[in-house]
Amino acid sequence: MLDENVETLKNMNAQTAKYTKWYVRVLDPKVIDYTFTARNEKVEAQKFSCVLVSNAPAQYMLGAVPFSFKNRAAAAEAFKKFTADSVWELRTPSFDTRAKSDFIGGPLKSVVLLCSPSTLTRLPPTSTEALAHPAKGLQIALDIKGIVELLKGTATGANNRAAFDFCGKILGITTPKQVSKNGSLLMVAEAEFTDAGGGKIVVTVWKKAHEYFAHVQPGSGVAVLGCSAALENGEAKINIWPGAHISTVGDQAQSLTGLDATSLSAEVLAAQWVPSSGNGLASVMEAAAHSTCAVALADAIAHPQPITFQINRCLLDAPLQRDAMYTQDGRLFLRNCRLRDATGGVDVDVVTDAAPTLYDCSAPDQVAAQLDAQSLKGAKHRFNIRGILRQENGVAKRYIMEVGMAPLDAVVSTSALRMCCGLSVVSGDVVLPVPVSRIVEDPLQGLAVCRDGANNIGANRVWLLVRGKRNR
Repeated sequence: MLDENVETLKNMNAQTAKYTKWYVRVLDPKVIDYTFTARNEKVEAQKFSCVLVSNAPAQYMLGAVPFSFKNRAAAAEAFKKFTADSVWELRTPSFDTRAKSDFIGGPLKSVVLLCSPSTLTRLPPTSTEALAHPAKGLQIALDIKGIVELLKGTATGANNRAAFDFCGKILGITTPKQVSKNGSLLMVAEAEFTDAGGGKIVVTVWKKAHEYFAHVQPGSGVAVLGCSAALENGEAKINIWPGAHISTVGDQAQSLTGLDATSLSAEVLAAQWVPSSGNGLASVMEAAAHSTCAVALADAIAHPQPITFQINRCLLDAPLQRDAMYTQDGRLFLRNCRLRDATGGVDVDVVTDAAPTLYDCSAPDQVAAQLDAQSLKGAKHRFNIRGILRQENGVAKRYIMEVGMAPLDAVVSTSALRMCCGLSVVSGDVVLPVPVSRIVEDPLQGLAVCRDGANNIGANRVWLLVRGKRNR
C-alpha cells in the first residue's frame, strides 16, 4: 500500500502500520545542540531533526533522532545518513512521545522517529517512479498577513505565543549582535520578509539560527517552519530560534523568488515597538531619572516596565545615511546611534522628536530637506540626554527621548559623579570619572576607586584633571 501523503500517519496503529509504507523526502536536515539537567548534572546533548514530505506538499511533518545516552553520536550519524533531498521508504513508523506539539507550527503535530522501531530504507537511483513520488518542496498555508490575522483573532499578551510556519520573500538579514536576555548574553539578528500581498515584517533571529540563512540569498522565497509568534500591542512579534527549519525549494518558494517586490504596494506590519510622543510615555519621562553613564547603560538589565535614565555631557554620532535614519513608513527614527562619554560607548535609538537636535535642526522636515540637498551634518556638541530603557521581546532597547545641549561652563557636582554609574554595577575595564577624594589605596588591589556600600574598583592609572582661573 502506497499512501498519497503523510497525514494518515496520525491515525495508524501498530497493526495497520505493519502493512503500510510511505515514500518521504528529507528536507533541511540538521543537528541541534541543547542542554538539559540529569541527576543534578548539566548534559550537553544533540538531536537530529528534518522535515518529511510525501506526495502532498501541504502535508508535511518533522522527523527526528533524539539524544541517547547509549549512543551520544546518534544525531551526527543520522545527519550523515539522512541527507537533503534523499527519498526513503518508511515502514512501521513510530513517533516521538516526548515531542511537544506546542512547538510545532505545521499541520501535523507528530514527530516521526527515524530510528528503531521505525524502519527506513533509502531508495536507490533505479527506483525512478518511487523517487518522483514525494513532492520537491513544501506548500505553506500561511503568509505574513495570514499570521497577523490569526493572531488578531486571539487574546493578546505573552501567553498568546504559539508556533507558526510561514512563507515569504527574504529581503535581507542584519549582522548578529550581542544582547542581554534574562541575565544571559545572546546573539540576535533581524531578518526582513515580504509576501505576495505586499505585507512586510521584521523577524528576530536568535542565537545560531542566523546561520540557517547563510546559504539563502536576499530575494529568495523561504519557508520558515517552527517560528514563535505573538500579538503584542497590536503588532505581530515573530522569533526564529535554533530548531526552526528553512526551505527554499518547491513551487511556492520559487514563485516568491521570482516576485518583483518593488512593484508591490507595501503594507508594513511592524515587528518592533518604535516609541514616539504619542505612545503615552510622557508620564515615564516625567519620573525621576537614573543618572548613569554609557558603559553602565550598556550593561544594564532591561525589564518590560520602562526605566527613565539621564546621561550628561555625552556625544552622539548621528547617522547620515537615509536607511539608518527612517523607519519603513517614512518616520525619522535613528537606529543604532552611537552614544559616547568618558566611560565608553553604547548603541541607542533616537526617537522622532529628539532626532532633529542631533543635526542642529528644529524639526524633522528640516532634516529631510538638508538630507535631500546633501548638506546634512551631525551636530558637534556635547548633549544632556534623557531616555528610557525597556525590554522588548527579550531584547534590551535604549531609546533617547529628549536631547539638549550641555552648557560648557556648567559645574559638575561631586554627588552627580557618584551617581553616574546607576542602572548597573560597573566591575572594571571602563574609564570612570570620579572626584579626587574617591581615589584610594586598597590593601588588596592597590590603586582603586572607592564606591558606596560595595567593594572598591581596582584602577590601572589615574588622570587628574585640574580646572583653574587665569589671572589677568
